[in-house]
Amino acid sequence: MAWMHRRPSLSLSKSPDTTLAKSNTELSPMREGKALRPSSHRVDGTNLLASEIFWRDHYLQLMEKGYVLRRRYEPTWEASWKSKDNNDSYWLYEDGQMIPEHGMLDATCTKDCQVVTLRRIPRGSATELQTHRHLLESAPDGVDLKAKDNIVPILDEFQFSDEDLDTIIVMPYLRPSSDPSCETVQDVVKFLESAFKGLQYMHQCGVAHGRCNLPKCASIMMDPRPIFRELPHFVNMQKSRDFKRDVKGSRAEAGDRVTYYWVNFAHAVSERAAMKQPQRDDETAPQDAFAKDAFDLGSMVWSNFIEDTQHLKFLIPLVQSMKDLDASKRPDMDEVVKQFSELLHSLSPDDMKKKVSASSSGISDFLSGLLRKN
Repeated sequence: MAWMHRRPSLSLSKSPDTTLAKSNTELSPMREGKALRPSSHRVDGTNLLASEIFWRDHYLQLMEKGYVLRRRYEPTWEASWKSKDNNDSYWLYEDGQMIPEHGMLDATCTKDCQVVTLRRIPRGSATELQTHRHLLESAPDGVDLKAKDNIVPILDEFQFSDEDLDTIIVMPYLRPSSDPSCETVQDVVKFLESAFKGLQYMHQCGVAHGRCNLPKCASIMMDPRPIFRELPHFVNMQKSRDFKRDVKGSRAEAGDRVTYYWVNFAHAVSERAAMKQPQRDDETAPQDAFAKDAFDLGSMVWSNFIEDTQHLKFLIPLVQSMKDLDASKRPDMDEVVKQFSELLHSLSPDDMKKKVSASSSGISDFLSGLLRKN
């Protein structure tokens, strides 16, 4: 079986079942104050959501650490649109942009004025941070260390006090890897190369990610700087960070300079002895965590890059093998990376430039046909 070779183990303080139970969306309760709950209150932007209270209450402490949040999270903030008698259009204002989840927020580093991403790791989720550090600091002999570049780096980390045991990690400014979407075969190849090699590296380090099939490739984020001439807003990527200008990303200008990172290790599993044996089941086929990663990643590639696209048919045999319900027939990530590399040799420079969007290509072909007739 492809999955039977030995991997290094990571000794964790919690069992895999405990780790899996810690959902990123199930963070510790908001202890610092009451927040507006959209399910029972009208959301008009003037009240902070539950996901925002923590950041407001730690605004000054974050400044002491060298990180400035957006105006919305200042302790004395008042909605800018209230004085303009425009209460129903809060989303048109920068300080009306709300974050929907507890864990992440953008900030500006006072030391170098760089925009970064802050991630809150709540008390009781030390395993996530331990796993993240392990992937950045420990690599088995013989592993390609360049693959570690596909794991999001930790630029800084700190706690506010002995009483507040939540940890803040500082990462590069990250945005969804699917926005803007890949335009050419080259764009897709760059993304998949990072995805495959990053997961291969994790497996070689004895870590299964556990969430490879989130919607819109959410477990893999990107540094948007090569795509955007001006950094987009953290919430609304069609606007500048000060909300004064429209911004638009260009994959064409970025070429292959986009950097993708695996993120969010809250569901990582690393103790292979606790995993179930692979079994065939139409609904929950892969039970082994490493095999499940390959299955989920294959499913993500299929739904995001093969369905409703064109010029990516060369990926189908590989992706179908990753999605095989019989885990003993499914390739491990070493084999996936090898097969992917072999597939790339069959692509010409012209192949790499082809548009993958079926709709945009259809319009182009239609217009080309009209020109030929005329």
